[in-house]
Amino acid sequence: MARNETIIEIASDFLRRLGYPAEVSIEEDKDRLRVAITSSEDVGMLIGKNGETLRALQHILLLVISKKEGLYFSPGSFMFDVNDYQRERENYLIALAKNTAFEVRDTHRSKELTPMPPAERRIIHLTLSGERGVETESVGERSHRRVVVRPV
Repeated sequence: MARNETIIEIASDFLRRLGYPAEVSIEEDKDRLRVAITSSEDVGMLIGKNGETLRALQHILLLVISKKEGLYFSPGSFMFDVNDYQRERENYLIALAKNTAFEVRDTHRSKELTPMPPAERRIIHLTLSGERGVETESVGERSHRRVVVRPV
């Protein structure tokens, strides 16, 4: 069985066991494999507060795929997305990063963003890595880690 078909089968079984029958598809580009879940059910429980449950489910799914199939994905190269929640969140974070960079360049003052999980901070750092006039740094500890955008 091909890799993508195997992942679809594992994800479908995973969701069925959780009581969420859904359509599972895969979108793949050069940098990432996205397991897209489409459901007409209320998926709020799958997403959780600020996507916390979704990130935990993604981690569990990655462990199952790794254990059953020996497939490994590097950080950021696998996304488990329910009803486009993660895609929309990523687009929001990219826009936030760009707007913050504009504000920092305009005011010449640093700006501290709200605490975020590592994957979300990574999006901010990557988005601004090529931006002239600003630099980013993660500060704080554990669940209070956040990105600071500074003028250069």
